[in-house]
Amino acid sequence: MEIKMIDQIDICIKTYLRPIALRRLRDSIQQFYPGAVPIVDSGPEIHTGRNMMVECTSRPFLLFLDDDFCFTSETRIDLLLQEMDDPTVGVAAGFVADCTPEGRTLRQSGGMLRIEDGFAYLDQRNYDASKYVDVVPNFCLIRRAVFDTCRYRWGIGAEHLDFFMQIKQAVWKVVQLDSVVIDHYPFSPALPGYKEARWNVGANVLAFLDHWKLNAIVVNGKVV
Repeated sequence: MEIKMIDQIDICIKTYLRPIALRRLRDSIQQFYPGAVPIVDSGPEIHTGRNMMVECTSRPFLLFLDDDFCFTSETRIDLLLQEMDDPTVGVAAGFVADCTPEGRTLRQSGGMLRIEDGFAYLDQRNYDASKYVDVVPNFCLIRRAVFDTCRYRWGIGAEHLDFFMQIKQAVWKVVQLDSVVIDHYPFSPALPGYKEARWNVGANVLAFLDHWKLNAIVVNGKVV
């Protein structure tokens, strides 16, 4: 990673009881971006760890990663950073290998939230490579200013979705580039206690619905 990039980006890794995965990710970062020093949180609570990494860093952009990722020659963080030249872009993401779905769009009407796979509209600057979405996986570069109004919140449920709904409400653009890819090892071995503590997307779903004044969520045409 160029000195200029190192000076602008804090690399934030959320991990819990998966030392082999964390070591693989750390080594891959050093292979492709020598000199980069990631910030790691190893606690069980996702919202606490991610917010803590925001608080203890200071660079203008934060690259959020899960511990089961692995950098390759296609993990072009410089291309994500280029998207931040547009001050209206709050999040620039790449694709996670073998991960479905990728980017999603959100449409809220009355008490209904519709979530659809795919892109909201094409970026007219470069329609082949840069596309806008509303929700992306946790391989994303986030502008620090986003956290002035948006945070990972405890007790709401579906906290990843809740975070990106806050971003949409704050009118930040979310861009996903198909030219930037990170490898994924979802079945990485874990120490005892990992499965019991692993965040459950369905937890506190009623609190999520209540907070956003929703009666139902429809994903790709199906009520969930």
